[in-house]
Amino acid sequence: MAFAATFGMKIAHCHLVMEGGNCLSNGRGLCISSTTLVDQNQERGHDLHAVGRMLHRYFGFGKWTSILPIIGETTGHIDLFLNICGPNTVFLAAYDPEEDRDNAVRMDANAGALSEIVTEDGRPLEIIRIPQPAARDDVWRSYTNVIYGNDVVLVPQFPDFSPELDRQVLEILRRAFPERRVVGIDSSKIVTKRGGLHCLALSLPKMPALQ
Repeated sequence: MAFAATFGMKIAHCHLVMEGGNCLSNGRGLCISSTTLVDQNQERGHDLHAVGRMLHRYFGFGKWTSILPIIGETTGHIDLFLNICGPNTVFLAAYDPEEDRDNAVRMDANAGALSEIVTEDGRPLEIIRIPQPAARDDVWRSYTNVIYGNDVVLVPQFPDFSPELDRQVLEILRRAFPERRVVGIDSSKIVTKRGGLHCLALSLPKMPALQ
């Protein structure tokens, strides 16, 4: 409310249970969440269609899809395994089947579902797979939990766990964003508290009144 008052914005109270880590947009009418969003709101009496109608009414989404969350991870947040990195491109986690077969199969299924989405300009989504370690120690390390800020991309790194995987992920993101600075941020301590970079961030849009 303070933000709205500062910049002269109106406030609409949406009747959805929706956490920030479970609603991502490509900025052009597409919303992707995990099915946890549906489950949470069914408990409040909103079925799948009601959730879709409210996302359209309050956020202007013309298209919404929900995909399956990580097995065993308690929040169900989509930013722990997916990130929208452009109007037609997403990063999606890829698990090693030898380390985590169940989530490897699930993320492959999510990739199949996402590949059927056509954006407003008539193009199918491009899916870039990002290697992600299994959570054998019950710590859910995520490389898709990134922050976009102006011309910079901040990427979680876990040097105490796998420096080689850190380097591999940075190389993938630098190829995807040749025009941006891609910077690794040590998230080793944050993740043990069940947090991540995107979990701690609030994105501000470009606004004439905001300097």
